[in-house]
Amino acid sequence: RNAVRESDIPARYRGDEFAVILPGTDSKTAEEMGQKILAAFESLDTGHATGGKIKTIGVSVGLSRYPADAQDCERLIRMAFNKMLTVRERGGGGIGM
Repeated sequence: RNAVRESDIPARYRGDEFAVILPGTDSKTAEEMGQKILAAFESLDTGHATGGKIKTIGVSVGLSRYPADAQDCERLIRMAFNKMLTVRERGGGGIGM
């Protein structure tokens, strides 16, 4: 929540996946927000150690735009999800646009 603006709507999508709705946001600002979210997770100190290894949180971001990318909610979410999966398959830590 600290990495998004007051007007943005973060929510758990399912399991370990989250969505952030960025009302009235252009593509450039959405990408900047994605970078800000990535940076916020990279700076987290989880404070957990197991067998001498520190657990890290991996973050992959997928962006989709309404109405440019899709005109309905289901397709918009599917598009963002698929872009996120592409980033994850490449090792994570990036933004799929």
